[in-house]
Amino acid sequence: MVLYENSELRGQELEAVLNSVGSALIVTDDHGRILHMNKEVSRFVEIGEAVNQHLGKHLKDLVGYPGGDKLLALVESDTHVPRSGTARSVVPFGHNRVRYVEFYRGAFRYPEAPSGATVYVLTDATLLKEAEEELRRAHRAVLHTLTAAIDARDPYTHGHSNRVAEYTVAIARQMGLSPQDIERLRYAALLHDIGKLGVDDRVLRKRGPLNAAERAAMMEHPVIGAQLLEKAGVFEEVMAGVRHHHEWYNGGGYPDGLAGEAIPLDARIIGVADAFDAMTSDRPYRPALSPAQALAQLQEGQGVQFDPIVVEAFARAFEVGEIEAAARVAPPVPAPPSEEAVPVPQVAPALAPGVIQPVHHKEVALLYRIIHETDVRTPFPQVLHGILRICAEIIGEYTYMVYLWDDGTGALRLAAADGPGGQAVVPERLEYGVTVPEHVARTDQPLVVSGQESPPGPAPVLPTSHAACAIPIRYGGSTSGVLAVESPLLGGIGADEMYLLDSVRHVLGIAVWLGRHQEQLAHAASHDGLTGLLNHSAFYDRLGTTLESARRTGEPVAVVLLDVDGLKAVNDAQGHLAGDEALRQWAELLRTHVPPGGQVARYGGDEFALILPGMGREEAADLMERIDRAARRTFRVGKRNVRLPHASVGLAVFPEDGGTPRELVGQADRFLYHRKGTRRASRLGPGLTPFIGA
Repeated sequence: MVLYENSELRGQELEAVLNSVGSALIVTDDHGRILHMNKEVSRFVEIGEAVNQHLGKHLKDLVGYPGGDKLLALVESDTHVPRSGTARSVVPFGHNRVRYVEFYRGAFRYPEAPSGATVYVLTDATLLKEAEEELRRAHRAVLHTLTAAIDARDPYTHGHSNRVAEYTVAIARQMGLSPQDIERLRYAALLHDIGKLGVDDRVLRKRGPLNAAERAAMMEHPVIGAQLLEKAGVFEEVMAGVRHHHEWYNGGGYPDGLAGEAIPLDARIIGVADAFDAMTSDRPYRPALSPAQALAQLQEGQGVQFDPIVVEAFARAFEVGEIEAAARVAPPVPAPPSEEAVPVPQVAPALAPGVIQPVHHKEVALLYRIIHETDVRTPFPQVLHGILRICAEIIGEYTYMVYLWDDGTGALRLAAADGPGGQAVVPERLEYGVTVPEHVARTDQPLVVSGQESPPGPAPVLPTSHAACAIPIRYGGSTSGVLAVESPLLGGIGADEMYLLDSVRHVLGIAVWLGRHQEQLAHAASHDGLTGLLNHSAFYDRLGTTLESARRTGEPVAVVLLDVDGLKAVNDAQGHLAGDEALRQWAELLRTHVPPGGQVARYGGDEFALILPGMGREEAADLMERIDRAARRTFRVGKRNVRLPHASVGLAVFPEDGGTPRELVGQADRFLYHRKGTRRASRLGPGLTPFIGA
């Protein structure tokens, strides 16, 4: 913020900054009296655009307006925060379309409150929360895909992982664990048998009792599962539950012989749930026990195999019917005996010796790796590049391309590409052609082509490719783009590759959806909602970057502040909607006249700011004179023509007027306010007209 010797200028600058904040902002004194409130508050509390009429009132007076009760509840729930501290959290709001807000409170120095003030900031976090919820749904979808893969390999445990998860949750609730702990336990229970993907199919599907070597192989599955999770780099918090769910309370279990409370609590809970489901499921070599018989077995094993506290919690859940309800999630259904293994894609390295096979599941590895990349905190381009790199590492070193629809042009525009060695040079745009991605985008159907096929027909994007495939990227019922893969080898892309790419489709669709929401959030954080221009904060960021470049090149940079002096008159005579339209008209006028490379921002309230790289004082003055002439016009408000309000300008040039953003803005602001009281066509230094417009 620019500091002035004149207190009036300080107040004006402070008001400009507060009004330019993209979030709802309220400043109160120690008694809760409202000292400042910007227009964004009306998005959360329906108080109308004329927010100044509420200055001097108490926050509690807003309760009479729709949404006011939600705001007051937030404020009052935060009163325990000390004056010197701050609090920031994402919390439910639930008014109009604002489901969640990021709420912040902190101490604030304000001229009208010498003893101190409090600032409350509300930012609409609905999109962010929806993205996080969507990511959790994606996690659950991946987990269920993995558990289905496990169940498919062991026909006698159909639905086992889902039932164990439900039993585990029921136990955890009886033990009073937190929602976060329960969610972690659910994940761990769903994945507790993931290591069976590394066990020989003949062992899993054997109808009779296992011999010593086969038992040794089966006993490795907790270790394999933990290793797979570690290698995948996700769900690390569930690894302990997966590795140790076969430990015994007396130390007689496996793989590490842990005892008592040395066994992680997650593993002790999953162990009870796992044993109950095993006892109540049919096996080829024994019939299932009844639920009551299985409970008696658990109670008999207290202190030996099972933690007594966990068994007691299970018994309470059993008594109130939670276990019976959980069993209905996926009832045990014995599959017909078969010695044939379920075919699965094979790739991953071996994790255990002997009779244990390598974990040959590219699909599992893909889903695990990719779900790690689809994080709302990761920039969208990095997410896409990460997904393609994972595909290259697991599926094969082909050329991968993601093309997304450009809503503005209707063409497919390249969003990410990856080739052998991480390099790929592909067209940035596909339009009105006959390539495989365009064909798939139009037909919304996957396609595979090879050089063995005779033309005419869709062709690969790259002239060196002899095989190509593409699948539509879909999410939420609409197609957002295409994933294309090409190879220089004939027949290089077959059914296995298409199967794996199809398994990526859902997560990739979610990644695109999240990325677009992320872009919306980023745009909202850096742009003014009324005009679409850069906001106050983004203006300073861009100016700082521009000055750094100018220091290296030695080029000048002009900074212009423009104050729409006549805005109040328009508001008073025509209403605030007309005033808003006047600001939009000024924004468009400036945007169309500023040359490429320049930046236009809404500095705050009725002020705009321009960054003009490469322009000296004379060039900037010439530009402002052209804008002056263009501003002498009217605009429509309803059926009336309204004259565009006049404006004043102030100019500063790097490096002669200052070397930092604050110095340049301060100099331009001083020029502007020095001449603001007159309407004569005088000059502010060489080549600057102080007033623009009629």
